[in-house]
Amino acid sequence: MNHKEPTAECEQPDLNSSKKSLIRKSIGIIDKSLLKIEEEILSWGIIALAALVIGGVVSRTVFNQSWIFMEEVANTIMIIITFLGLGYCVRKARHIRMSAIHDMLPKRIRKVLIIIVCTGTGGMMLVMGYWAMLYTSQVYTAGNVTPALRIPFFFIVMWVPIGFFMAAIEYFMAIGKNLRSTEVYLSIEVPDVYEDENQVST
Repeated sequence: MNHKEPTAECEQPDLNSSKKSLIRKSIGIIDKSLLKIEEEILSWGIIALAALVIGGVVSRTVFNQSWIFMEEVANTIMIIITFLGLGYCVRKARHIRMSAIHDMLPKRIRKVLIIIVCTGTGGMMLVMGYWAMLYTSQVYTAGNVTPALRIPFFFIVMWVPIGFFMAAIEYFMAIGKNLRSTEVYLSIEVPDVYEDENQVST
């Protein structure tokens, strides 16, 4: 009996599929790591902001002394939470949506509409991120610092372009999710169902 050796054509698809599988796993690991970092920063940022405000009130009321650094630190934490939370809100589909007409449309049209909205909003996030990056570059060049703690303004405003770019990535990932799936997804994690339906399914 003659045994044919496997040809390069037979081996190539297996090689390509293994590469794609490795890329998907790598992207998944990076995505989960970024999500964990986001959650940690947002969680501890909110806790730190609450502790700072409570501590400032107690210090002013009990000891009759105000914390000079309180406003600077609070502003910095607020900026970090606000703009770093952009991407997290998109991932969890917690951003404001006008869905009255959207909910009445057929499934196919809803999917197309979601893709269009994500494309436009993601593109806008990229533009805003680019403008914010230019502004951050100007702030870095100026070298200004805060009056009390001497915190570089660059450290405060650099979170603005980071937040915009991360939000854009989440919108584009939502587009990919809708293109790969037969269902309609508001984000890469959240399907287009009512809140109670989503909770039952999970």
